[in-house]
Amino acid sequence: MASQNSNPQKSTCQAGTSSRRRALGTAGLSLAAVGVVFGDIGTSPLYVLQVALDAFPRHYYTGQLYGVLSLIAWSLLIVVTLKYVLLIMRIDHRGEGGVLSLVSAGLAARPARVRRIILITLGVMGAALLLGDGIVTPAISVLSALENLEHSAPHFKPWVVPMTVLVLLAVFLLQPLGTGGISKFFGPIMVIWFLSIGTFGLLAIIGNPKVLMALDPRYAIGVLTEGGLTAPLVIGGVVLCVTGAEALYTD
Repeated sequence: MASQNSNPQKSTCQAGTSSRRRALGTAGLSLAAVGVVFGDIGTSPLYVLQVALDAFPRHYYTGQLYGVLSLIAWSLLIVVTLKYVLLIMRIDHRGEGGVLSLVSAGLAARPARVRRIILITLGVMGAALLLGDGIVTPAISVLSALENLEHSAPHFKPWVVPMTVLVLLAVFLLQPLGTGGISKFFGPIMVIWFLSIGTFGLLAIIGNPKVLMALDPRYAIGVLTEGGLTAPLVIGGVVLCVTGAEALYTD
């Protein structure tokens, strides 16, 4: 009888251990995702606001600032959350994501010749945009981060570009380690980064709660409709805040 009663206990213990392992595995995977998938989107605040505001020929006023902030907020909501997370993430080709996987999924349906040509053309265009994004975004992110040293230590200014090159070389030399290896390193760093910008952002909002008015989409519409020739330049800056969405889908 004793041996029979011990078996259920042993099974329960094994089930509990297996459950804890799965939980730890999920936590580790989530940490890796923060480092690799959300790293691009999370570093966009370093430069996207300044780039978008530089589109205005002279000094910008409060309404234009709220308009740019509104464009950034609604771009993240619509493109990242609604488009990618809720829609595109549900579409894959044999477990793979990305622009080329979308094209492969479409070609697997054996469409007509015209549709096939259109799909291939869109795939080539998407791959070109992705390649351009992959080249430009890291350089802008690292350069923007190091340029902040000029404010606290002006004597570092001549070293900004050389330091940027060194950082980028180090990052690309780590690429052979694979996504899994890199994620173990960048995951904790990105968690600290998100906690930092979240804390400072909350403190800034408490100090100036009027900035929440930027969530009103009318400010975004106002910048686009009243901006004239400046509007396309503003959009070109704002779109940088969603450059990591493709990494979210691919990885």
